[in-house]
Amino acid sequence: ARRKVIQYYAKKSSEDEGGHGTHCAGTILGKACPYGDAGCSTLSNRDGVAPAAKIAVYDVANSGKYLSPDFSNPMFVHGRTAGATVHSASWGNGANSYSYRDLDYDR
Repeated sequence: ARRKVIQYYAKKSSEDEGGHGTHCAGTILGKACPYGDAGCSTLSNRDGVAPAAKIAVYDVANSGKYLSPDFSNPMFVHGRTAGATVHSASWGNGANSYSYRDLDYDR
């Protein structure tokens, strides 16, 4: 099937606020010629590292510059329900610490 996005859950906003998550998703599962379309050509391989993968999105961005991720349950449960087996998160902060939330994600 051609459907790449198998789930989209927006916690705060369904807007692509800064594009960072979209950039990361493209790096992981982008495909320059996704359907083998005749006439689709590229000068170089611009595919992501897993171009045949599908994506279940749990969008934690809001209209400000801060993210508000949930604890692992329900966040990871949404993805698992959609069939996800790998989770990619690319958020952080300026603190050099390991919090209870970090421990929760690592379990």
